[in-house]
Amino acid sequence: MNKRFICKSLYDTQKLADEFANSLKGKELIAMFGDLGAGKTTFTKALCKALSIDDQTVTSPTFSLMNEYYGKYKVYHYDMYRIDNYEDLEAIGFFDYVDSDSIKIIEWSENIIDFINPDITVNIRYEENENERIVDIDRKI
Repeated sequence: MNKRFICKSLYDTQKLADEFANSLKGKELIAMFGDLGAGKTTFTKALCKALSIDDQTVTSPTFSLMNEYYGKYKVYHYDMYRIDNYEDLEAIGFFDYVDSDSIKIIEWSENIIDFINPDITVNIRYEENENERIVDIDRKI
């Protein structure tokens, strides 16, 4: 099931994240796609806020590679910008978390898409207006 949304503001993004959060069961692997600055981390912050996680603690895991958050569900938030092969995924212990009872949110999923089987993909891209984003959400489950 594929749905497209247009977010014209941070408020719209939070509203979409609230609706999205209500549909989650707590075990999903969510693959995020989008150019640098498209809003992957912003959407993740909004989603975590909707899952009762203090959005002030949600940051891009660019250097740590993974951040762990606790709210309604446990959330593992990954940044795969510098990861692009199976051996690197094994080295960081990624596969130890894939089947865990948690939501896994992966930014820069395009770098590892050959090694994962996402339940949901979220593709965020710029619209003509610099503050607008088109968000495509595709559910496989």
